[in-house]
Amino acid sequence: MGSRRNFIKRSGLISLGLFSNPLIPALPGNLQDDPGAIKITGVDAIYFNNAHWTWIRVHTSAGITGLGETYPFTRSQVGAVKDLVSVIIGKDPRDIEGIWKSLYTRAAFNVTGGAEMRIISAIDIALWDILGKYYKAPLYRLLGGKARENIHVYNTTNGIGDWTNEKDIERITEFFLGNGIKAMKIWPFDPVARKNTGSYISPSEIESNLDWIKRIRNTAGSEMEIGVEFHAYWNLPAAQRIATALEPYQIMWIEDIMFPENVEAYAKLASETSIPVCVSERLATSYPYARLFTEKACDIAMFDVTWCGGLTAAKKIADLADTFMIPSAPHTYGGPVLWYASAHLAIALTNLWIMESGYYFYHDVYPGFIEEVLVPVNGVVVPPDEPGLGMKIKEGLLDQKDTVVEKIA
Repeated sequence: MGSRRNFIKRSGLISLGLFSNPLIPALPGNLQDDPGAIKITGVDAIYFNNAHWTWIRVHTSAGITGLGETYPFTRSQVGAVKDLVSVIIGKDPRDIEGIWKSLYTRAAFNVTGGAEMRIISAIDIALWDILGKYYKAPLYRLLGGKARENIHVYNTTNGIGDWTNEKDIERITEFFLGNGIKAMKIWPFDPVARKNTGSYISPSEIESNLDWIKRIRNTAGSEMEIGVEFHAYWNLPAAQRIATALEPYQIMWIEDIMFPENVEAYAKLASETSIPVCVSERLATSYPYARLFTEKACDIAMFDVTWCGGLTAAKKIADLADTFMIPSAPHTYGGPVLWYASAHLAIALTNLWIMESGYYFYHDVYPGFIEEVLVPVNGVVVPPDEPGLGMKIKEGLLDQKDTVVEKIA
């Protein structure tokens, strides 16, 4: 080591400022002499009795930890991380692409999906969080930097406080307009879908389910965009009837009206309606989206970074969509890590349409878990500039009786 340092001094590299260049990040403490000496050393699962999401915390030899998230079904997810953790222990956490492929390959051998894909998503986000902290940069910088100055959001609503969509949709609409949010998402057709098992809808049932939409239009005119979520309840003939009935109301999109796996059915629907067809928070990795795009079965690409394979997969989905001139719309109706990770990704996307937000979550729920919650202002949001996710866990949260921290490895 001594002869190496003498060589550096003799060669004049120190005098040239190579090792003091502010553009080259300083390596954490004990890694100064060995920039490759950072390894994944442990994984924890953190879940809560009063919340439906699971956090995955990844530990490293550099003392840096990263936080990922997925939801719901805590028990199956904790089981999945136990099955997959051996793939990542000892790996360099900065090798995100390689780790993702190793995890996916291992899971896909036994038909990947469900809890396994959600855990891959959570681990991936945790690795990006580590990467940002290691290089002292917010995630959006590592994802390509800002493609815009802020992110327009819509609000998914099933009411606010004691206001309900059924009784108070006008007040809810006015509330969001007053806060600069000019798009909202509702699911008025779900009750009749459950009653009829998604197999049939009559003209009178359609007319009845247009009530919320008419009231929003009467309150806000064209100032409020309306997205309609269907939770994949319907078959193709019912979807065709519903889409025809919605066309006069200039709906922002029809979301997941059928199961997304039937590309032919979506292609037929998309070819017949003027309303953009949005698909699907239920899909994972860029592979199934490729066929949706090539078959012209999708007008807006939706994905959830805690379900689709993490930030690594979400960026590939968005970039693939962009080559087809299809915009992206991240789904964020989960926990705070999802909200923060999506904001970092969304501001870096050149094809962002709009991003989901949930007033109930950021106003009522997240403050119990994190400090300085990211909140939309005048209908837009901007990710924090702190390293990694930039999310601060509430002091003492992990010691509360409703929190369970399970060491996996």
